[in-house]
Amino acid sequence: MKPLTPTDHEPAGDDLDLYVEAFESDAHAVGPDALAAYLPAADHPAFAEIVTEMVRVDLERRTLRGEPARLRDYQAVVPAMFATPSVLAPAAFEEYRLRKRSGEQLRPEQVAAEYSIDAAHWPSGSVPDAATSRPEEPQVGDQFAGFELVELLGRGAFGAVFVSRQHELSSREVVLKITPKRSVEAQRLAKLHHTNITPIYSMHTHEGWLGICMPYLGRQTLAAFTGAGARGDLASTLAKRLDETIKAPKPGAKPRSLRRAEKAERRSQPTAERAALEIVRQLADGLAHAHARGIVHSDIKPANILLGDDGVARLLDFNLASDSTAADTQTLVVGGTLPYLAPEHLDALSRGQAVRPASDVYSLGVLLYQLVTGKAPFPPGTLGPGAKAPEPAALNLETLAEERRRFSLESPAADALSPTVRALLRKSLAADPADRYQAAELADDLARHLDDLPLRHTGEPASRQRLAKWGRRNRTTLRWAGMLALAAGIAAVSGIALNRSHRLERVEAQREFDAFDNDALAARLMLHTPGSEPEIWSRGSAAAELALARFAPPHATRLGLLTAEQAAAVARETQNLSHLLAELDRRQHGDSGAVAPLGLQPSLGSSDPIAAAAALMTSRDYAGAIRLLTEVDAAYASDPVRWLLLGNALAATGRLNDADSAYTALIALQPDAMAGYYNRGLARVQAGRQSLAVDDFSAALSRSPQTACVLLNRAVASRGIGQFESAEQDATRALEIDNSDCRAWLLRADLRRSLGNAQGTKSDVERGLTLEPRDDLGWSARGMALATTDPEQAAEQLQRGAALFPNSVSLHKNLIFVLADRLDRPADAMRHAQRLAQLRPHDPTAKLSLAVLHARAGDRAAALAALPELAPEQATPIDALQQACVYSLTSASVDSDAAKAVDWLQAAFAKEPRLGLRAAKDPDLAALRRLPAYRELIGASLRLSMPKPSAPAAETAAGPPGPKQL
Repeated sequence: MKPLTPTDHEPAGDDLDLYVEAFESDAHAVGPDALAAYLPAADHPAFAEIVTEMVRVDLERRTLRGEPARLRDYQAVVPAMFATPSVLAPAAFEEYRLRKRSGEQLRPEQVAAEYSIDAAHWPSGSVPDAATSRPEEPQVGDQFAGFELVELLGRGAFGAVFVSRQHELSSREVVLKITPKRSVEAQRLAKLHHTNITPIYSMHTHEGWLGICMPYLGRQTLAAFTGAGARGDLASTLAKRLDETIKAPKPGAKPRSLRRAEKAERRSQPTAERAALEIVRQLADGLAHAHARGIVHSDIKPANILLGDDGVARLLDFNLASDSTAADTQTLVVGGTLPYLAPEHLDALSRGQAVRPASDVYSLGVLLYQLVTGKAPFPPGTLGPGAKAPEPAALNLETLAEERRRFSLESPAADALSPTVRALLRKSLAADPADRYQAAELADDLARHLDDLPLRHTGEPASRQRLAKWGRRNRTTLRWAGMLALAAGIAAVSGIALNRSHRLERVEAQREFDAFDNDALAARLMLHTPGSEPEIWSRGSAAAELALARFAPPHATRLGLLTAEQAAAVARETQNLSHLLAELDRRQHGDSGAVAPLGLQPSLGSSDPIAAAAALMTSRDYAGAIRLLTEVDAAYASDPVRWLLLGNALAATGRLNDADSAYTALIALQPDAMAGYYNRGLARVQAGRQSLAVDDFSAALSRSPQTACVLLNRAVASRGIGQFESAEQDATRALEIDNSDCRAWLLRADLRRSLGNAQGTKSDVERGLTLEPRDDLGWSARGMALATTDPEQAAEQLQRGAALFPNSVSLHKNLIFVLADRLDRPADAMRHAQRLAQLRPHDPTAKLSLAVLHARAGDRAAALAALPELAPEQATPIDALQQACVYSLTSASVDSDAAKAVDWLQAAFAKEPRLGLRAAKDPDLAALRRLPAYRELIGASLRLSMPKPSAPAAETAAGPPGPKQL
């Protein structure tokens, strides 16, 4: 057997990471046979280092599962490793370390004799957590992979956290966590996108250390607020930060309904208890997002929760999430974690078993108890400053677990809590995980309690509590009733008889104003939704007409019973809604132009910035609308329509990440409306974030179940991640609601083709082509249905659509694809690419369309000039792939461009491994196929992605079109 030759230098971090993280990401890949499928080619220059690390990872994974893992098990898979003592020794030490940690009485010479290696330097007592020695830990002032370490924020069992400057990106200030632990956790967490989870920008290796780059959002964790004396500080801190983030309306500002105003006031001026409940609600929401993706935090404690400068609580440090197994006792004691662990988590800790999501919920319950009472439920521990941690050897985990199973809320600290909070705690801290909340249920019940609604997932404890909630929720009604009672008392004393019918009319007018306000908002959200979805516009039109009827004759006299501000609001909204309905009528029966959100007459914009911005969007002045919407004063800052329009304008210019943030703000303001979720889903489809889009469309459907356009768009997003069966089911449900839309038939045809249903495909295509398209997306669907079998006819259909909808982004994108890739008419494709760039001047995808065409024509200067200014972490996966295509094509004249192409390809795969299948077939990347780095990237991507059947031609094309919105 030929021995391995270790390299005389540290292998490229990207090579090592690529293979090891591909293996670690597959939860089912355990054992020597599974490992063999992930090994690099035997002639890889870093084969020895990669094999050693992968074997060590698998040994640890098997040990944590309770298997008797031995290095000898791998001899048949990597026999060359056993012929090379210098390579075998580190792996043998890993076996020794794991067996010692499991409690086995073992001496170094026993393992050394078995594998014929030198173990003279191995420790005979306790063993370290890592099998390799590392350079000195980085310090303030050091340079680390392009970062300057400016300030130490903290140091703990899992590494150190620094405020840093990233010089290659304008010296932006970030947080860099540096840890010696190899972890796929960061790679997985980078795919978590949630307001209450600290995002990860990028990962970097340097001299044996792993650096995880995150945004700098503040430096204060909940550890500063866990003492009894700090509860008021938490409330005041949260109120201050919320106040700085969302300003209160100025005097004389546009009035909202009294009920919504009162709810906003309670949220922005929290008591100590409400502040604690709001923070735990946010954390439960973030945990639900992680749990739905198979990630368990397993280290919930105050020090791992950041209270940002914006008042938002965010989860930090998912260090234990990589394999969802319990960590070692020493680490948990040092980290101050034991007081927050569930009883079954303590059991898992002693047995090395898996940790389940219910354990995270228990830890949240402990945290909630501590925040609302100021006391730890399980003293003594490591909860407060100066508390002494127990020695690991002195811990009896079984005893601790049993004490927690016997825990009761019958204590002086808990007795002072409201019955509802006690009910929340009781279900969160249930001894049996099956009796506990799921994270999403806990978030829902906390939100309902904060909004003075009855709990949904556990029983409301007392009728008095429910009555109190009703009173707070209906404060407006009670206020009017109280005023009427007071007036009646005064009248009785003074002998003045009040007219009972007049009093009732005033109460009725106030109720109608609240209903008008809600109907008008619902109408505006639906009528400002982009696209041309008849069912959404129909519902918006119905809501608008219902609102207008509330104060129209014969009910016009109700206006005289409102306050002056309320009457003015009715007049303004009546004008806005009337113009929206008129615009809708024009769009449905007149010139359509491009599909854009409905707007108002520009002359209406002078006094109402929201209406003025809508008018600018109607005239396609998206930059002007963005400027106006970002500069509105406090009176309009919390108007949900402001955030909807801002998201629409940003999406229309290609700023999809910013649009995502705007829609997220809309969701925060209107969590029960479908508009925010639906529009954010559309933006995420365009950005290539299909999995998140599926989640958003599902949330929209939970709020509006029978909505065909949402079902169709969820089908598109599901298709993008290879979930063809569920996508086909959604398309079928949409057709059951509305079978007159050619898009639905043609989409289902594509899905049935992917599922191998030839007869169903043929039938759906025939039916879809008989229906006249009713919008630009219908024409796009008709054209793309013909793109493979009859590209000439496809181009003709797309051009017919473009004549009717000259400003349609979808039609121009698909024309670029058909003309350039199917018909080899680059000059015609270039004209549509130039038009697309005019329509979307700030859209990276539009610029990349031009750049690819210039690069194909051999014009490197024009191609590079057309490229957008885009950093890899800002790019969508598709945009990163297109960047790689450009540099691959230009490498024909400049060799160094090939390395840039590989870098962009790696950025694309890091965000979406499934692109490996598409890239492997892409002719624009042909110049890279001679490069080993390219082949390794493609191989690792294909192993990670477990590819499904090919997607339809329009989506698998290498050219500019990219993903399409239905």
